Amino acid sequence: MAQQVERIKLISGHFEFGYGELPGLSTQDDSAPVPQLVKYGMDVIPDLVPYLADKSFTQAYRTHSSGWKQRARVNEYIILVINRITEHNFYLPPEQSAAARIVGAIVDPALPKDIEELQDQINAWWRNNRTRTLLDRKIDDVNDPIHENRFSAYEWLGRTKAEAGRLPLERRIDSLLTGEVNTLKQSEMASCGRALRK
Repeated sequence: MAQQVERIKLISGHFEFGYGELPGLSTQDDSAPVPQLVKYGMDVIPDLVPYLADKSFTQAYRTHSSGWKQRARVNEYIILVINRITEHNFYLPPEQSAAARIVGAIVDPALPKDIEELQDQINAWWRNNRTRTLLDRKIDDVNDPIHENRFSAYEWLGRTKAEAGRLPLERRIDSLLTGEVNTLKQSEMASCGRALRK
């Protein structure tokens, strides 16, 4: 595993008209470091977590069509690997978030404040979920504090036609009908409805 992490530092390239994507992923073959690390599966998560503190640079550059350009860091690839293995989105702290730098996004209070908090968050999630099925984890994600995990759960439950997801989706719609009305809630209700229809 350590050898694959070292290989991440050698990833190079950039997107000429990018939106902050990590280079070196779309054309990777199975022997590239990211797919190799993903193959290790859920058991490797505790061993990957310490590498989130590795802010050393790769040879790759994140770019944005607005002119923003910055070298990608090792921990940006590590969080991507963790997210792919867990099929759950975790995020680097806002000061290191490419999305926040690009658009000056409002910081979500559910995001970790620093790397140590992120490491604790992932380790706790892993301890609670390492032996659970993907279905059980996606049902939990219907009510996750991070909206991208909720949308991913709605889509997954609909696509897989998981009958066990029907009641959680219906309950989520009921909860969205209370309180203030905003575009996020409206989008979520529509996504839940599409999942139920499928």
